Amino acid sequence: MMILIRNARTSDLDTVCSLENEWMQSPWSRTGFENELSNSFSRFVVAETEEGIAGYAVAWEVCDEIQLNRIVVRGDRRRRGLGRALLDYIILELSPPGDRRVLLEVRARNEAARSFYRTAGFVETGLRKQYYEDDDAVLMERTIR
Repeated sequence: MMILIRNARTSDLDTVCSLENEWMQSPWSRTGFENELSNSFSRFVVAETEEGIAGYAVAWEVCDEIQLNRIVVRGDRRRRGLGRALLDYIILELSPPGDRRVLLEVRARNEAARSFYRTAGFVETGLRKQYYEDDDAVLMERTIR
């Protein structure tokens, strides 16, 4: 499977919003994604296969840290390396020489995502009680050297 990761465009938003609404419990609005396209500190990319957009990622570069806000992969494309390709791309694109931390929070009940991030070298560093309406957030971190 060929994967092309590229910067998101306005023309991608219908597909991105469809994936967001299908897979995220607290989906972002179209306006939120439009804002990510113009934020100077935001990196918003999509993963394309022969069949079209199969996933996307959004991260913020803040000082010497990367805040990973979203990685979403279409259900029928999961467990094929797309999520890892998006994660690796974000880290490579936003990591200059030297130490850098990548931070994220994930729903405590989302064991699949927690396992994905642990496999990618993240460690659980804390808990935010009731961060989501119906769940806690597990804080995770990875240092890039």
